[in-house]
Amino acid sequence: MRTGILLAFLASASAAGCGGSGANCSFMACGGSPVGDWRVAAACGTTTMGISGCSGASASAQFDSASGTVSFHADMTYQVNLTTSGSFYATIPGSCVPGLTSCDQLAQALHGNGISSVGCSGSASSTCSCSGKVSASAMEGGTWTVNGNQLTTQATGSSGSSTSTFCQQASSLKLQTSTGAILVLAK
Repeated sequence: MRTGILLAFLASASAAGCGGSGANCSFMACGGSPVGDWRVAAACGTTTMGISGCSGASASAQFDSASGTVSFHADMTYQVNLTTSGSFYATIPGSCVPGLTSCDQLAQALHGNGISSVGCSGSASSTCSCSGKVSASAMEGGTWTVNGNQLTTQATGSSGSSTSTFCQQASSLKLQTSTGAILVLAK
């Protein structure tokens, strides 16, 4: 799973809840200098996404914990070593999965790729509601730039980039991804 810096935090959404060590996850972009070696204090937010080509389907992940380090170097390179975990929820109409005969079958299909302990209920002829645990690890490096309160990263070997708004004050750096998830870093 590519991270784009701070995971694209599993997908896309709005901030809610906070995991980690109880850090303050409130956020207002203010810019500053991200240069330094940072440890992850918390990951905050719920990431929600639609499922392409399937009307009525949705999936979300809520972050329970995060750990790792993020380094932004003065030479405009960065290094990320990040692990996140949380809960996964999905609502999927049976019509979106050809050949689906039971919600248990869908649970088996969802298991893997960072999703575990999946359970689904409902009816394959209407809608399956699923939940489980999600985890992701990322190690990447690349280059970064700042424009006002926007931090853009591009992973080595990637043609795409990821932009987050950020606020660095004293020994705190908070990044909010385009999905709404917030990463709280401390020195």
